[in-house]
Amino acid sequence: MKNSASPLLGFTALISLASGMAMAQSYPAKPIRLVVPFVPGGVDITARLLQPKMQEDLGQPIIIENRPGAGGVTGSVAVSKSPPDGYTLLMAASGTLISSPLLASKPAFDPVNDFSPITVVFQAVSTLVVNAALPVNSAKELIDYVRRNPGKIGFASPGIGTNQHMDGEVFKATAGLDIFHVPYKGFGPSIQDLMAGHIQLGFVTYANIRGQLAMGKVKIIAVGDAKRYSALPDVPTIAETLPTFQRVPGWSGALLGPPGLSKPIVNRLHGAALKAINSPEVRAKLDEGGSLVMGITPEEFTVLLKTDLDRIGKIIKSLGIKVDEP
Repeated sequence: MKNSASPLLGFTALISLASGMAMAQSYPAKPIRLVVPFVPGGVDITARLLQPKMQEDLGQPIIIENRPGAGGVTGSVAVSKSPPDGYTLLMAASGTLISSPLLASKPAFDPVNDFSPITVVFQAVSTLVVNAALPVNSAKELIDYVRRNPGKIGFASPGIGTNQHMDGEVFKATAGLDIFHVPYKGFGPSIQDLMAGHIQLGFVTYANIRGQLAMGKVKIIAVGDAKRYSALPDVPTIAETLPTFQRVPGWSGALLGPPGLSKPIVNRLHGAALKAINSPEVRAKLDEGGSLVMGITPEEFTVLLKTDLDRIGKIIKSLGIKVDEP
């Protein structure tokens, strides 16, 4: 019985392999929709940076659709429920895929099972930014200032559950500060209010704040990463003041498809994304913006998701961080 079944199983596997190869060869046959679950700025910049090179490699237009809401959850859910045909993709960040589901009492999606990981473009440099009028020039001075003004200082983020929101919550809990969270719909509006002085501080990626520094309306007082950043050698890390501070994952440009995306399509998209990431033009922009280029494999991305969900879950539990959902 075993021997008679073996040829049939082998034939079925052969047909499946041939079908997969044919699918890879014919894909894509029409435009691809890339959903960015935020307003322009931030993740949207990365999507538009990769768009021309990926279009060139794939031979089809990539239409970027901004679908902001709930810290990236709205657009992400829409992609998770799309057909697994490779024509609807998501470009998100670690905050959307890690912090949001961990903080929600009823998560809108499962980041491991509701998507097909493709790659992650880069790890963003995290900076602690304050309005220039705030009389502080270091993390220590900020902590002292907040302790003298409890409940009066707010911190901005590009949305509930984003990694910048979580960085603020971890900073607040680690230093034992009485500050409140002010969520925005994307980096753009939050940075505008930081510059205008409507909000006093926030965690912002270096890529999103570097262009505004010359105006003198905001200043970087600390780096959120474990090591000092080479472009800001004189700016200390938060951990130099708060040794137990550990930022949440700061990777961005996370490219995913709906669950059940076939391996040939995943590989095709990963190859196109990797070519775009490694092109001289894109690499130059990423390096200039203060990004650590990643370009990991789908398998490495899956491991990263699981590892960071476990690590950040423990941080949230140990610090007792709770967030009111929108």
